[in-house]
Amino acid sequence: MAKDFYNLYDQFALDELSCSKNASQRELPNHSSQNSSAQRIDYLAQPVSKLQGQLMVAGDKSISHRALLLGSLAQGKTRIYNCLMAKDILVTIQVLRQLGVKIEQHENCLTVLGNGKHGYTIPKQRLDFGNSGTGLRLMTSILAGQGISAILTGDESLSLRPMARIINPLMAMGAKIQAAENDTPPLIVHPMPVTKAIDYQLPVASAQVKS
Repeated sequence: MAKDFYNLYDQFALDELSCSKNASQRELPNHSSQNSSAQRIDYLAQPVSKLQGQLMVAGDKSISHRALLLGSLAQGKTRIYNCLMAKDILVTIQVLRQLGVKIEQHENCLTVLGNGKHGYTIPKQRLDFGNSGTGLRLMTSILAGQGISAILTGDESLSLRPMARIINPLMAMGAKIQAAENDTPPLIVHPMPVTKAIDYQLPVASAQVKS
């Protein structure tokens, strides 16, 4: 990587440095030597007319989860570009498909064909979230207001993680949710209307509860 950087810098120097007599006779340093890291190298930098280009960074997992879920609740097409296709996100996509949501992929764009806020279908199997705690917690909250029954589960690690932080406020709003011992998955969501408005003080900071 260092060698590539120096090659790029040398090309930059050839293009942008003033072509004075001394500069034109300057010999660019040789970075191919194994001992180049021990040598002192002085560079002369001068202003350039402009710096332009494109930088593409990896998608964000938290935003990708939420974009998919919001798209599934919307009516019509939602296009998500540069979605992070990590394992947890792929699990969320699979769960949404089990709930009747069509999701198509073309290059770096996901198209979610939402059926509206009450457009989920009753899943025929358990909704397996693997090791995705974010996916399970957010989907539990959504399903609590959908009026359908569903069982949400995960792998061995996720099955040890507490879910009381979302269960307690949801039940206070009228949801009916059953959990395993110590409020861990699997979670069973029953078709009860969530109609009560509440004032809720978070006992611990949680972006998932806020969502």
